[in-house]
Amino acid sequence: THTSGIPYWWDTNVFKIIISPGYTFDNVTLEDVINEMAKMPLAHQPGAALTYGYNLDVVGRIIEVASGMKLDEFFKKRIFEPLGMNDTYFYLPQEKVGRLVTLSAKEKEDEAAVTSSDDLFCNYSVKGARTFLSGGAGLVGPLEDYAKFCQMLLNGGSYNNKQIISPKSVEMMTRNHVGALPLGDTGNEFGFGFEIMTEKGLQNILGTPGSYKWGGAFSTEYVIDPKEDLVMIFYCNVRPLAGKVEILNKYRTLVYQALIN
Repeated sequence: THTSGIPYWWDTNVFKIIISPGYTFDNVTLEDVINEMAKMPLAHQPGAALTYGYNLDVVGRIIEVASGMKLDEFFKKRIFEPLGMNDTYFYLPQEKVGRLVTLSAKEKEDEAAVTSSDDLFCNYSVKGARTFLSGGAGLVGPLEDYAKFCQMLLNGGSYNNKQIISPKSVEMMTRNHVGALPLGDTGNEFGFGFEIMTEKGLQNILGTPGSYKWGGAFSTEYVIDPKEDLVMIFYCNVRPLAGKVEILNKYRTLVYQALIN
């Protein structure tokens, strides 16, 4: 829920070994990072505020300890293989490196996107040490794989006759778990890893209260709308993307305008 008080931007050893959340060229492990993190003070008492941060990296390390597996192995066995997500990785196999899409950057709305000059973001999945497996970031994969994951959630935890999690787990994950704590100025609520759309948050855009969404570092976003039996996915591979909020709102509006009974 990002209410633990563990932030992303510590000016400490954590940020020195993780150059950016989820991405690094250095030979470190998730265990190394969590051990450093445990030495740091919290930004606030757990539950007192919503602070976006390394919370899911802690969950990732818990998964490793509980399962006895590295996080990439756990994801592959329990999620990727059952769903047929055959091209999703933390670090690309050599034979698939040529399929990696070039990252672009768009600093200003009135300027064209250009090839990104950020070596870390462009190449971490190819040039990284292949040891750091973030619980909260860092996967690369095609839209088709992402769509299978989203369809699984829309289906109540199952896809292609494979039950990944229970329907009740999906229900629990996609309801509000932060009370009245504000999610920035969105007017929306937050579940277990999902932003939950509300009447207030949808005042000026088309949408369905109770639908849920989240996004990725390179301006990806998905929206899952159980009422409309709908998954929307936006991929553009641009970081930063000037005007991203407006672009995503326009995209969702066009999709909802196209729906008919």
